[in-house]
Amino acid sequence: MHDAAYKLLYSHRHMVAELLRGFLPDGASAGFDFNSLEPLPASHVGPALQRREGDLIWRLRARAAPDDGWVYVLVLLEFQSGVDQRMALRVLTYTGLAWEGLLRVRQRSGGETRPMTPLPPVIPLVVYNGSSPWTAPVDVSKLVAPTARVLGRLQPVNRYVLLDMHRAELGGVPEDNAVALQMALERAMPEETLPILRRLGAALAGPEHEGLRAAFAEWIRRSWTEDYDLVPGEDAELRDELARMAATGEVASMGSLTVERWKARERQKEAQILARGRAEGRTEGLEFERHLLGSQAARRFGVDTSERLSALLAGVSEPERLAAVGDAIIDCGTGAELLAAAQRIVSAAN
Repeated sequence: MHDAAYKLLYSHRHMVAELLRGFLPDGASAGFDFNSLEPLPASHVGPALQRREGDLIWRLRARAAPDDGWVYVLVLLEFQSGVDQRMALRVLTYTGLAWEGLLRVRQRSGGETRPMTPLPPVIPLVVYNGSSPWTAPVDVSKLVAPTARVLGRLQPVNRYVLLDMHRAELGGVPEDNAVALQMALERAMPEETLPILRRLGAALAGPEHEGLRAAFAEWIRRSWTEDYDLVPGEDAELRDELARMAATGEVASMGSLTVERWKARERQKEAQILARGRAEGRTEGLEFERHLLGSQAARRFGVDTSERLSALLAGVSEPERLAAVGDAIIDCGTGAELLAAAQRIVSAAN
């Protein structure tokens, strides 16, 4: 996930506002004063001086009081690249520590009154970008052993909002929402990124978003170089140029340059596959190409689609048919579309 790059993105007020606007449960963000968003320290120190590191905490005002008055709301952000089955417990711990820290600040400043000033509501958000589905419970009560109702109602209940970057529904979110565009980039194949990057550049075109553009560019650069190996380690010139573009927030230019180099590498790989097929024999070459198609399908549509595609291609021996399936992997939008296209290609060969 690159925690540092994610934290840099969500250290910008606009990114947090877009997250709250687009991905809270229906109506939850109504009445928020997004201009009041301000970051708070995310290092929690408990009474025994033990330190717990959260990711990010923001605060904003909201018309959420019973009399429609203003209250402050805390937003706790945690970033995950793997599934943590005890995430609900971590969130509950961070919530309690955040409240305790706030009370200590009030006491030091003399702002605490009797009766005690109410604690601010908390919105815990877990942003997850792992490849496998999130399976951890979102309510801490699900971590407690089932008991009779008389005991059950004494146990803590605390939920967090999960944002799964690869699976969240985007139907009601505006296309220019910066978090939605980040999610689109997380899900895109390299050759699909250019139009998304152009939309991102347009959405963040103002001078007030200069820092956020640079944060996006740095996150993209790290993702491409470290996660997807789109930038070979030996290509120092390309890496230096991408680093320069990232520093100035040139997201669209970064995309054009990287995709152009990536396509050239893919063409080179295809030529090597053909040469290997000629050198090692037609059968082995075809088997290698079928394996490559299965890997590409798995990366884009998941293991299940890849396994079903491999079963379809097991008897295909014509290179042009395999090439047509390769085109379908790029062109199709879902695994179901790909399998249907592959079935047509295979059937036409028989």
